[in-house]
Amino acid sequence: MSEETKVPTQYILVRKDLPIHTQMVNVGHAGGESVRVAPIDKRTRIRLLWVENEEELKKFYDTMLEKGYPVDIVNEPDEPYNGAAMALGCGPMTERVSALSKLLYHLKPVRFE
Repeated sequence: MSEETKVPTQYILVRKDLPIHTQMVNVGHAGGESVRVAPIDKRTRIRLLWVENEEELKKFYDTMLEKGYPVDIVNEPDEPYNGAAMALGCGPMTERVSALSKLLYHLKPVRFE
């Protein structure tokens, strides 16, 4: 499959221990901040996954950064979070998606009921 025919995938991880409205705001920030080249391909798949808490989010951030993925973390400067890590985004990509999927395979997709 050529580079032009591959569908880009963007991963976003958000803390499950946050209120839903706070999760969604930070998902938006993580998605936008992790885009390196705009506009993104309209076919881009978004994989939205939960991590349990800030500690787990930071571990994934460090691991993904160490492995060279284009990743950004969102920190909330305001009360009541005061600099806490809230979500992370990995920019849309067509290469190394399989390896990243294996790293994140055990995380649950975000589902609101």
